[in-house]
Amino acid sequence: EGFPRETLVKPPHLVCLFLANRMVIPSPSGILVRKTASDAVGGFEDVFRGIYEDKVFYVKLALEHPVFVSGRCWYKYRRHPDSALVVAADQGRYFKLWLEFLAWVGRYMRERGVESPEVRRVLDEQVARDSKFRWTVALGRLPGVMGLVKWVAMRLSRKLVSHRVQAA
Repeated sequence: EGFPRETLVKPPHLVCLFLANRMVIPSPSGILVRKTASDAVGGFEDVFRGIYEDKVFYVKLALEHPVFVSGRCWYKYRRHPDSALVVAADQGRYFKLWLEFLAWVGRYMRERGVESPEVRRVLDEQVARDSKFRWTVALGRLPGVMGLVKWVAMRLSRKLVSHRVQAA
């Protein structure tokens, strides 16, 4: 999602993009935040450590404060195989943590009295989409589950065919 360079984005537009994963989330070292804005939203959340703590903070800020989006690259970010995100994905915890994050956003909005049909719509879409995808991935990773599902489906279809033949 492109913004004109040097743009002040009003709430809650960036939150929708964060939730839909339609923009790159800057690392904490790539942002500059006024202390008054950070204090106003309560800073970082202690319950998120290792993964999503930055996104939680950005959501809190962007729900209530305008955010300046620069077109300038301020730093280089190195991704590495031991990052919290990679480790969570390797351990099969990514979707669980993502859904916990989405649930937190909904609770936070209710607690703060933030009304935004735009954010609520994106939030609901993400929860529905990612809940379905998580189960598909989980079933595909279990050894033999897909083979078992295919075997059961084949057996059931044979029984249905044999019952139809006998009834005819």
